[in-house]
Amino acid sequence: MPKSISAEPQNRGGNRSAAATTIMGISHPESRAFLKLIIYARSTHQRNDPRMPVGRKRNDPSRARRRCVNCQQGHIKCEYIPRDDKCKACRASGRACIINHRFQHVNPASPNSSKKVKAVEAVQTQQCLTPAIDATEQVEDNIQDPTSSPQPSLLSNAPVDASYDTIVVHSLPQEFSPADSHAQLTVRNNLRIDPLDRPVEPHLDVVSAPVLNGIPQSPIFSTDYVNLTAREQAILLRQFTSVMYKWFDVCDPEQHFRRVVSQKARECPILLKAVHALSAWHLCRQGKFDRDWSNTLYQECLDYLIKIMDDPSVKSDDSILAAAVLLHVLEELREQSLRLESRGHIIGVHVFIDSNEANVEEGSLRQAAFRAVIRSELHYAFVNQQPMTLPVELCNVDRDLSRETDDDTWAWRMILHYRDCLEYSLAPSTVEDFDQLVTYHRTWHRVKPDSFEPVLFEEVNIQKERFLPEVWYLHDCHVMGMIHFHLGRIILAAINPRTPMLGFKRQAALSNVNEEVKSSVIDICGIAVSNQSLPSALIAASMVITMCADRFTDSKIQSVLQEVLVLTTELHAWPTEAAQAYVRSLWSGYVSSCLNNKNLIKVGQWTLVQISAKPRVGPGSPTSKVTRSSSTREIRLQTMSSPKLKVAIAGLGRMGSRHAIHFHHFTPRAELVAAFSPDPNEIEWASRNLEGVRTYLDYDEMLREEKDVQAVVIASVTAVHAEQAIKAISLGLHVLCEKPLSTNVEVSQSVVDAYHASLLKHPKQKVICGFSRRFDTSYRDAYEKMRSGLIGQPSVFRSQTCDMLDPSGFFVEYAQFSGGIFVDCSIHDIDLALWYFGEDSCIKSVSAVGITAVSPELRKYKDRDNALGLVEFYGDKIAQLYCSRMMAAGQEDTTEIIGTEGKLAINTQPTLNLVNIHERSGIRREVQPHYYGRFREAFITEANEFTACCLENTEPPMKLQGAVNAVKIGHALQESLITGKKIEFDESGRRITPQDEVRARL
Repeated sequence: MPKSISAEPQNRGGNRSAAATTIMGISHPESRAFLKLIIYARSTHQRNDPRMPVGRKRNDPSRARRRCVNCQQGHIKCEYIPRDDKCKACRASGRACIINHRFQHVNPASPNSSKKVKAVEAVQTQQCLTPAIDATEQVEDNIQDPTSSPQPSLLSNAPVDASYDTIVVHSLPQEFSPADSHAQLTVRNNLRIDPLDRPVEPHLDVVSAPVLNGIPQSPIFSTDYVNLTAREQAILLRQFTSVMYKWFDVCDPEQHFRRVVSQKARECPILLKAVHALSAWHLCRQGKFDRDWSNTLYQECLDYLIKIMDDPSVKSDDSILAAAVLLHVLEELREQSLRLESRGHIIGVHVFIDSNEANVEEGSLRQAAFRAVIRSELHYAFVNQQPMTLPVELCNVDRDLSRETDDDTWAWRMILHYRDCLEYSLAPSTVEDFDQLVTYHRTWHRVKPDSFEPVLFEEVNIQKERFLPEVWYLHDCHVMGMIHFHLGRIILAAINPRTPMLGFKRQAALSNVNEEVKSSVIDICGIAVSNQSLPSALIAASMVITMCADRFTDSKIQSVLQEVLVLTTELHAWPTEAAQAYVRSLWSGYVSSCLNNKNLIKVGQWTLVQISAKPRVGPGSPTSKVTRSSSTREIRLQTMSSPKLKVAIAGLGRMGSRHAIHFHHFTPRAELVAAFSPDPNEIEWASRNLEGVRTYLDYDEMLREEKDVQAVVIASVTAVHAEQAIKAISLGLHVLCEKPLSTNVEVSQSVVDAYHASLLKHPKQKVICGFSRRFDTSYRDAYEKMRSGLIGQPSVFRSQTCDMLDPSGFFVEYAQFSGGIFVDCSIHDIDLALWYFGEDSCIKSVSAVGITAVSPELRKYKDRDNALGLVEFYGDKIAQLYCSRMMAAGQEDTTEIIGTEGKLAINTQPTLNLVNIHERSGIRREVQPHYYGRFREAFITEANEFTACCLENTEPPMKLQGAVNAVKIGHALQESLITGKKIEFDESGRRITPQDEVRARL
């Protein structure tokens, strides 16, 4: 017969115990009286020993003891030693003696019962609070009528998964006043359970121990709680003990988070809230829990930890550290960006680690928490390519490969070795250190226990369309050990200091590295998919797919790796949305295979997983671009890559060679097929570095011979940009032209006119001028913030482009072709001003001044090495531009957008990386030495987005007319710089001449 929650406990035999229930009154520390919660009445000595059944005395020889977890699993007698608070077996083995409690199912209190309960003052004994009992008073109003409507649930209206219907938990402690006690003490007799719905492992049963035991009476440990029903609390707790613990107990034979944390949470409200917050957000990711309540739980946990950060009395508390670890993983689940820009609670975890690491007990919860944080920080360090801050000594792992140990320690040896490889990659030292890493790596693989061999192995078979190996392991520690072995392979292959830097052997060496990395990625994905019940395995696979995605060009393998990302989110609710968006920008044909109900996700020809239906909030089914009726074959067709964009490049000089590398190596959806340069030396460079690319000494010949070319990248000298662009446009080819279109406004306009004429014949043609800063993540972020109204109305724009001093004098000779410092350098700042103020912003006036501080010979070309320009726009907007070619430290490109309600500043402190150099003279950071170093990623993004724009026929990221307007402003600034005169324009954009001024006076 199904049972439901009651306010009265039962003993194990099912009879009502001598102890009954009460409502206990507890005095607030500030003398404000209030009622606490319903708890069980037990004597002091009974409460101290959870093994003692109710009604038995401590010294009663007939008293039955429940076995601890270790003895229960080993099927041995459990002899409890009171003075050690451990059983004999656990004391001998040095393990923690843990008693897993059971929730006790009892009959509900009847509204018509003659027995009534009264709240009385608690009686405090020497050791603890013992609640008193009175069963004579009338409080029938405190019992809910079964006919009354239940409180609305935070869960979905859809049926709850059966796995959640087999557990009952007593309501969490809540503070309430006597005035509202009727509402707070309601018994929810609609919560009925059937113990036979689903078998529960014996060691996971939990006894209803007093929740308040051991809770310090402090405002920090307030028992305020969100208004969750008992069922919701039970679901969140079960979610942790049946699902979420796997995220933490990897390579932990004692399973501390599954067994110990769930018990300590009953005594520590902060830990209990952290458990509920993590489970709530995980269920929220699956559409099974309300997002607002998940956020509330998360914020309350965060507020608690912030309050106690400076309290030395709790910093060494294992429960507090465990709560911080749970919140850290919760923040990872909440993270939506690809690079995990926020370190989340790693810093918070550090606060609780700094105090008491010297004597960490082997096999303790604290050590388990350390290890969980180490694994998490390894993930962060790999994704963001930043060093770790936690010392690995906290893990207490014996790393000597000559000593025998258990399989979990063997796995941890490889995990920490992977950490060593990662640290070496971020701060390389000597070749000898690298050789030691390689030796340890190979030795571990050679001498590891036979248990690390897979129980089933099917290798990749392309003919049978099995693109991932099938590798089954017996235990999770074997899975994690081998995954980190392959992660180590990737790092060691990528950082090999013996890779030739120059010469004909370099290309072959890089090719070998690429194949080694791709092979390791495939192995990791195969292991993860074959052992998909382990969240950490699929998370590691998603991480390595994201970091190495640019190395895969085969459309079928791309499709398989995409499905692995989707599978990670489907099975474990891990946020791979940013990774999916990233690979979508690299690979074509991406389809979010968010299948539901009983569809099968397949990789190759063998089944990965069958996903059952999941309850969701609100009507409708999960959003998916693949319909439910889609067959596996149709899904494959949708996820296969489209043909690549065939690209030719004109010019292989300073910028042309960089564009060639970007399209050849970093743009998966493009194929560089031809390159032109009139310089034989540049042609020779192309033959060495652009494998398979045909080269030409004549631009027209390249256009005639390359019939399959679809797009041309113009990166030759500025003087021929317009001519070459117009020739390509006339053939209907897509064009990406380096800035500027020309140093002459009329010539620049001729390119735009040719493009507009060509659109009549080729409506899908795309032509853009490459202003790289528009593709920079920081400038884009600032633009979106400005558009959202964060700084109000943008009114003032200040920007600078300052190059590092070039003692070779290159810019002096280049000045005769560049169009001047404003057209060459400030053209990017001008384009940014037009972007932020609006593409159609109308110029009102310009003025400029300049000097030749380091290169007086520039004057013969009517140029300067330092210049300051002022641009006024109609609509009360102004831009201040500074450009320089004499920076001593390195490239300094800074921008500020000032609005009526705030300011946005970009790159105000230029830096090469995050390394601080501490010297006697002070602390300093290095700066990027040149423009390309600062905007390399933006150039790569530009290449990929131009390719996607051409292939998908989407709108170009910028208007071509904007390039003409930028040249117009730059040319006017250069003229003002030389003449010293202010140049004005009317509202139509036409320059105001002296004759116009005379006519205006008349």
